[in-house]
Amino acid sequence: MASAPPFSYKIVLLGDPGVGKTSIWRRLQDLPFLADTSQLPEKDLDTYTFEVQLSSGALVKLNVIDTGGDEKYHDFTDHKFADGNGAVFVCAVDNLSSFSPGVSSWIHQVGPGFLAQGYQNFLVGNKTDVQPRLVKGQALEALKGLTDKYSQKPYIQQVFQTSALKDDLEDKNVLPAGTIRIKQCFQQIAETLHSSMARYGTR
Repeated sequence: MASAPPFSYKIVLLGDPGVGKTSIWRRLQDLPFLADTSQLPEKDLDTYTFEVQLSSGALVKLNVIDTGGDEKYHDFTDHKFADGNGAVFVCAVDNLSSFSPGVSSWIHQVGPGFLAQGYQNFLVGNKTDVQPRLVKGQALEALKGLTDKYSQKPYIQQVFQTSALKDDLEDKNVLPAGTIRIKQCFQQIAETLHSSMARYGTR
């Protein structure tokens, strides 16, 4: 009987309603794109767990949590982040308010958990297929330059651009410029989490 991967990491998808968190979460499972996810059954938190083989050959388990409808109330409590290893902030590049003040608001919501050893934040600009595009790639990347004034830790470690709508198309040429496959995005997230946790001797 095969042994379980020795490393397991938990990350939470956060962002304003309608930015595509559930669509990204569904794409990780090879589920079809739904134009209206509000018709899905109500839920509190849904977790999708899968294994990722890193470039080093190590096998890790990634637990990706979709926050469902909770985000509309901003009613998260610390226990939902206490044993997590990172957060993925999602904004829609056709919705300026989901980026600013949206992402900043969610960074604040994570609060002290962000300063935990090895904790990593990521930013995903979703809906790159939609026009007009109001949040440019340069604006997304600029957030990596912002740091916590006390720890000097960058708020965002990596930035990705995705299109949940077009993610299942095999022809890479149909993806908008700068767009990455969602599974590739989370492959890189797993690599970064593993590297960060290894530095602190945590898993």
